[in-house]
Amino acid sequence: MARQYIMSWDERYSRWFKRTPKKYLEVHPEKQLTVSCRQLNAPLTKAGSYLKANEWLRSKLSELDSLLTGMKDREQFAQYRLELEDRDIILQMAAYLTQKGKIEEANQKRQLANLISESISKGIRPDYSEHEMWGLRVWGDSDEEWLVGQQSDISTWMDRLEREAPIPTEKRVEYWIEHFLDTIRPTTKPQSFTNIERPLRTFQKWFGAETDIKAIKEETVSEHYKYLRKHLDSESYIRDFFRVFQRWVTYLHQQRQIELPFNLRSPEFKFSVSYAPDAPDKEEVLSLLKDLNNKELRLYALLALNCGMNNTDIGNLHNTSLPWKTAQRKVMDRALDYGHVDWNARRLVRQRGKTKDKGKIPTVCYKLWNETFDLLTEFRSDDPRFCLIDQKTGAPLYFYNEKRKDNIGEAWRDAKLPIKLKELRSGAASLLDHNDEFARYAQHFLGQAPTSVAGKHYVTPSQDRFDACMDWLGEQLSL
Repeated sequence: MARQYIMSWDERYSRWFKRTPKKYLEVHPEKQLTVSCRQLNAPLTKAGSYLKANEWLRSKLSELDSLLTGMKDREQFAQYRLELEDRDIILQMAAYLTQKGKIEEANQKRQLANLISESISKGIRPDYSEHEMWGLRVWGDSDEEWLVGQQSDISTWMDRLEREAPIPTEKRVEYWIEHFLDTIRPTTKPQSFTNIERPLRTFQKWFGAETDIKAIKEETVSEHYKYLRKHLDSESYIRDFFRVFQRWVTYLHQQRQIELPFNLRSPEFKFSVSYAPDAPDKEEVLSLLKDLNNKELRLYALLALNCGMNNTDIGNLHNTSLPWKTAQRKVMDRALDYGHVDWNARRLVRQRGKTKDKGKIPTVCYKLWNETFDLLTEFRSDDPRFCLIDQKTGAPLYFYNEKRKDNIGEAWRDAKLPIKLKELRSGAASLLDHNDEFARYAQHFLGQAPTSVAGKHYVTPSQDRFDACMDWLGEQLSL
């Protein structure tokens, strides 16, 4: 069956467009309907994104139809057009003020434009009572009456905006955010990519997609920090969003697009994030295991305690039958990924998935406890790739399909257990750290890179001593 393209493809910018039908121009003044692959959350190819583009266009035309039919009479329709004109003027004002470094004033204009857009979408008139409508039309005391603002001020604004040359596409904030995201996409995991994209979209919405990147100055950095502090509740979110912004601005400087703001790495931008581990004590872990009768959940708990694994590691455990020394060598050489079980030697070999591509991350061989191995054998799947799968659906336990799907985390939360799965990993490491004989193996157990010079360059942890470490840990947990 031939592919049906109902929009035109723009290869240069990886986006779709279509001329706006005449009947919709009254409610959609733009001459083209345009959507990028990024907005569609689709591959950056014509063949990979056309179905979503078709679906988007049908939805957009349906939305515009609703706007047309929602108008009661021509007078109300005329008022709607005036509001659209107001919104467009306000957005131009915001872009102009941003270029001049007046960030706070620009943000106020954008808030007002958003208010107008939201009100129109709901079919109600905007409430301008909390906004200064200098030089713009505003509602009068009655629904039929318009009060026109100071015409001289409107003329002044329009003349000023017309004199300003339009910002070239390759100099806009939106363009360079897309440029940066396309650069890191091939080497970034989906969830990590999302955690990078969200802060940049937040900055883009705040600063303006069409704003010239050269308007990013010291004041921009300070004001964005204040904006994040005002609008985000979590201290860790504020820190992560601001660090992504710093990274992107540094990227612009490396591309020789802007001068690096002097205060970008200022120590004044502080974040009070607590790093205290949530590690349950031995009695809490024993109590959990005593009451945990669900075999699948018990297996997840034992893999966290025995092998320091989290949801990602468990869900991506490979279904192979390699000798553990062979698997260890191949993982170290990057010929194999994630974890592998030696079913004959009753061992599990893995690298920490979160940092397996960074530096000298150890490849750890865990001696499995009897119950861990028995449950792992019982739930071993026939899938050629994944050792453990969802018993009901046959789907992987942890995967990405546009969004993250964590069947392990969902099952654990549904059981309403008193300890989080990742806290069991912390609890096992803490038990080791509190033992004088095995404390040095706590970091190795977690799969973290050594920090000392000896650990980095000279000393390899003894496998025999680590096996004894695992035996001791199992005894402490009565396993």
